[in-house]
Amino acid sequence: MAFCSHCKHLQATVFGEAVQSLTYNLQRYSHHPSYTSLLRSAEAGCGLCKILLKGLSDIDRLKNNVEIKFNNDGCPIYPDGAISLGGVAGISGERWIWIEKMVSAPGLVRAYELPDGWRDPWDKEEKDVNEKAITAINFWAKSCLTDHPECQQIGPHGFIPTRVIEVGTHGDETVRLVHSLNKTLEDKRYVALSHCWGGNMPQSAMTVQAVLDEHTKLIPLARLTNCFVDAIKITRRLGIPYIWIDSLCIIQDSSPDWEAEASAMAAIYTGAYVTISASGSSDGTKGCKIHNDEVPYIDVPLNGGELEPNNKAQRRYRVCAWSTFSENHMDRDPLHSRGWCLQERELSPRVAHFSRDTVRWECRRRQATLVFPWHDANSFLGHPRIFDYDDTGRRHPKLNPTLNGTVTGDGLLQAASEWFRLVKLYKTRNLTKELDILPGSGGIARVFAGFTPGEYHAGHFVSHGVVGLLWIAEARDQKKKQQNQPHRPQQYIAPSWSWASVIGPASWSWDMLLDKDRIKELAEIIEMRTELQGQDRFGKVKAGALKIKGQIRQLMVRSTSAFWLHEGSGVQELFADIRGKEVKVGSVSFDISTEAQGIIHGLACAQIGHPWPQVFGLALAVVDEEPQGSKFRRIGRFISATRTWNETNHVAEVVIV
Repeated sequence: MAFCSHCKHLQATVFGEAVQSLTYNLQRYSHHPSYTSLLRSAEAGCGLCKILLKGLSDIDRLKNNVEIKFNNDGCPIYPDGAISLGGVAGISGERWIWIEKMVSAPGLVRAYELPDGWRDPWDKEEKDVNEKAITAINFWAKSCLTDHPECQQIGPHGFIPTRVIEVGTHGDETVRLVHSLNKTLEDKRYVALSHCWGGNMPQSAMTVQAVLDEHTKLIPLARLTNCFVDAIKITRRLGIPYIWIDSLCIIQDSSPDWEAEASAMAAIYTGAYVTISASGSSDGTKGCKIHNDEVPYIDVPLNGGELEPNNKAQRRYRVCAWSTFSENHMDRDPLHSRGWCLQERELSPRVAHFSRDTVRWECRRRQATLVFPWHDANSFLGHPRIFDYDDTGRRHPKLNPTLNGTVTGDGLLQAASEWFRLVKLYKTRNLTKELDILPGSGGIARVFAGFTPGEYHAGHFVSHGVVGLLWIAEARDQKKKQQNQPHRPQQYIAPSWSWASVIGPASWSWDMLLDKDRIKELAEIIEMRTELQGQDRFGKVKAGALKIKGQIRQLMVRSTSAFWLHEGSGVQELFADIRGKEVKVGSVSFDISTEAQGIIHGLACAQIGHPWPQVFGLALAVVDEEPQGSKFRRIGRFISATRTWNETNHVAEVVIV
């Protein structure tokens, strides 16, 4: 690869000087004397100039920069200022591209040094990016199973789902549905598919009772979606005999079959050889493909000069042109907005994400991408999986689903914190059917139940204590609150104390997730129970009740505007009658704005925080008054000053439904 004189000098500075550095270096290194000069050098064939130019053309990142204007073709218009690179971060590998006369850096590249003796798993002459992807997935999967003992421990070994698709061989235009219980399978390896159904899933790509027998004989590929066909062909290329696809392997018009297979989701994804994730596709039309035609990167010598192809000792840096390569990709890919897909990612021992820009790989020990196939943890920054190991070989967090027994003490608090984190993430996602909210998280709840002591009911583990009840409902988009307010489902899903009873995001306060020394429980859960719709305790429920004992008192909601009570605006003020005087004591957030009331019953649950703790509790409304006591429903969560409850001595057992 030929480099211009400016790039030869640049290699020996901006890439070479921070090899061992994990700190930021804000120095800028001069490159071309003008933007025009950079353009001409790229047109003349300098590979690194082409990459830098590519790094200056990311429209998604640039569109929010008020300095940048665009021409009629949508391309950015830059001033003809001098080019420089700087801002080195050893962990992220980022190098900012600066243009003179601009306040902010309009471009960004990433660069990592290649490991000693590294050779890409694909043929160096291979041009097709999706062919490279399949070769890389094969390499990652085999090295995972060979070199990662912790990855080998995962999964129900020898497990195979009730039904799988037999993929056949290259060139076959049909596949067939196999009942695993009716056939002795010598090779039980299978791939699982994680995908968005979209609103255009054809009937021919689903198994219903009327075509079940037909599907066991043959399913023409021509009847399936592009996503299914791609996944089947990739499975063939990996040498795996079967694939599990939900719409084909679950009888869609059979409630008993759907419930049975939904309850097996944890085993299905945990037991898969690899999960193929069609992350970049919002439906089945775009397939399991990288949507870019090329992977823009280049290898440069560490100390300047030209790259010597046969010199294995020559130290090299790989420079990637995607400005957004590590920025919120999990939020950009459509699949990661879907509720069911959270547990599919969390539970799978190995996942190959076909994102729009690249293939991303993750197993319990390695994160990688097609550009940086040896290691690229930064590509998953901010989106850790719960059972993965970090760079030091430790679990993040220290929970182990492969161990028998339960966690206790600090481990239980950590498990609770991670459960709350996953629920918060899950609740930001969308479900086609609201009634799936509990089954859609049931797989990961089943895994948590393996090391969490006690009972599980409607999204809650009793052993997490009263803190688990202190969730708060949130608007999906704070900029459009009125259009995205939380709401109750049209049909019953869960009791009011469960986060599943409200459609929309839910979260726990950060100070509930710190350590047990900052949490003092003020209430005691006497009994938590649910009535199931079927046989799966992690699935749908049709009733539930919580008996809890604690301090309860009447509180008044006051606001300076009637709009607060009737339209909802988040937090509202709380007052209490203390020694005959109405005193402001805290605030309340109603789960549903239309359920706001002027008077509530407050049940103190926990005293949280340090050094000035506050009381967190449930805002309740009376549902039914009976001689033996009232029944309540949760309508919100409140925070109050501790002194309010020091004035309270009314302790009661209440039932919340």
